[in-house]
Amino acid sequence: MVYKALSASAKKRKITQLCDEQVQLALEAYRQDMLEPPAKRKGLRKIAREFGVDRMTLTRLYKGGTSMSEFNIELNRLKQKLTAAEEQIINWVDHFLERNRNQLQTHWSRPLDTVRVRALNPTIVKHWFELVKVHVVDMDIRPGDTYGMDESGFPPNVTALVTICADGTTLRPMIIYKGHNFMSKWGDSNIAEASIAHSPNGWTDSKLAIEWIVNDFDPQTKEKAAGRTRVLLLDGHSSHYSTELLDFAAANNIVVLGYPPHCTHALQGLDEDIHKFEETHRRSVTKGDFTKVFGTAFLCAFTRESILAAFRATGIHPFNPDIIRPAQTKPSEATSVKGGFPLRHTAPVMVVMAAFHCQPYEDADANTDQPHTPGTEINPLSFTPSKRICLMRSALEKTSRSFLVSESPLLSTETIDSPVLEGPPTLPTPDWSLLDNNPVHQSRMDLETRNKELTESLRRAKDQLAAHNLIIEGSHAQLVVQNLYLAKLNKALHSSEQRKDDRTRLFPDGKGRHLTASGFRSLKRAQEKKRKDRLEAQRKGAIYHEEKRAAKEEAEAAWKVICEEHKEAIRAWDIERARLIAQGVMKKNLPRKPLRARKPKPATVRMPSVLAEVGDGDDSDGETVV
Repeated sequence: MVYKALSASAKKRKITQLCDEQVQLALEAYRQDMLEPPAKRKGLRKIAREFGVDRMTLTRLYKGGTSMSEFNIELNRLKQKLTAAEEQIINWVDHFLERNRNQLQTHWSRPLDTVRVRALNPTIVKHWFELVKVHVVDMDIRPGDTYGMDESGFPPNVTALVTICADGTTLRPMIIYKGHNFMSKWGDSNIAEASIAHSPNGWTDSKLAIEWIVNDFDPQTKEKAAGRTRVLLLDGHSSHYSTELLDFAAANNIVVLGYPPHCTHALQGLDEDIHKFEETHRRSVTKGDFTKVFGTAFLCAFTRESILAAFRATGIHPFNPDIIRPAQTKPSEATSVKGGFPLRHTAPVMVVMAAFHCQPYEDADANTDQPHTPGTEINPLSFTPSKRICLMRSALEKTSRSFLVSESPLLSTETIDSPVLEGPPTLPTPDWSLLDNNPVHQSRMDLETRNKELTESLRRAKDQLAAHNLIIEGSHAQLVVQNLYLAKLNKALHSSEQRKDDRTRLFPDGKGRHLTASGFRSLKRAQEKKRKDRLEAQRKGAIYHEEKRAAKEEAEAAWKVICEEHKEAIRAWDIERARLIAQGVMKKNLPRKPLRARKPKPATVRMPSVLAEVGDGDDSDGETVV
């Protein structure tokens, strides 16, 4: 049976355990040896050599000293900051992982991204189905002329493009390998008859997208369409809607509709086949294996029933704008920020409140913002301020707002929830009039009645005070979360954004677009021209700065030559002056000291006119076509 390799820590722990066992065996043997008569004893040196241990260690242990392992355990006990309960939990987890290392597997979880949650909101969904109704339903586009294309990335650096049709058929897929050259073995066992391409990074680019629509999509669908309009549904990847691609689509009666950003998901099902391949062959999938593995998964997954189910589930065919249920858009809907007592806060706020009380945060679902109840009370004296911060940071990392404590730069899609503004609690109010009504003479019965009223008012006041304290505590916790966000925001504002996202301009408000409309193509063409102008300005700017630097270096080189020539002239003048003085020539008749020429200035380099700043501008003034 094949077992998994031990981790470095497990190997080190195992070696230490074996060494300790050898030392104990040697110590027991030495003690037995000391009970023998002197003439029959082996001696310390011989026993240490037999068991492979250090004789000084053996001597120290025999005299009652401690081993290095025991010393380290005691030292760690003195230095530890964890409580006994926490240490027991960690040891239990360590032993559990060690016992079950052959059955446990590591998997990266993929929770629903925040931007995908916000993209699925009623406004965007309604706009998308209106777009489909106008350009598909109202134009009476046949199911056989309605296509959807999506791409997914897989190891090893491979991208697969799959196109399905609403009549239950598929087109030939396209596989893009990472590489600058094509290798013939990449096409071996091509059971899916996929088109093979390559790119420097293994991703789709504008050039490959144009080749796909010209050489794959159009020839495979043109005869079936017989001159009718074809509809192609694409995601919002920038390589899918270049100017050349949209112009070709418009010229060939192909209507391209762009999904709203973040509303498509990756191709499913291939990961399981890759995992089965790796288990069977005990190695990773290579580029030479991918075509067969992908083809097997493709033929099994994309059947007529599954394709029809996919179009039916998205509401494209049959057209069903109510396919997205209100419960699915619930996470993206705006909620009220003010309500009556009591209100539950989001998970990050609950984490901070737990840190206020020195309570460990118990997170039942780390991928949601549902509030959770803090754990049991722990002795505050055992929690230092640094430990509170560490626990709060660790708990925040398990929530969907983990970016607050991460080192990654803040993005525009990462926001925090609006503050919860709690009003006064709807609790019985104390009878404050009892403080003013204090008669001098009262009977016993009146005193007992008054005592009960005061006790009830005091209890109500206690409840009111506890509720207000809880509201203040929640407000303070919200301020801590907001302060973390503002710190990240301030850092983001002071750092230059390396890549500007044009999709926010092309897809305003995150809505889908008719990509082959004249307004969108004009907008795209203007953006590409602006990008080319910016690149041209950068290129000429680099040339300008290079010429300016070369002129400066040339002036510096000329200045060094002038300085050297002046030094030589000074030395010759000194020699000539000394010779003339020796001959008795008067000082007034001596030659004048040579003067140094002025430092030359760099040659003037004319700044190109194209270096006028090319700003980003606002491209939202183009025609908006639904």
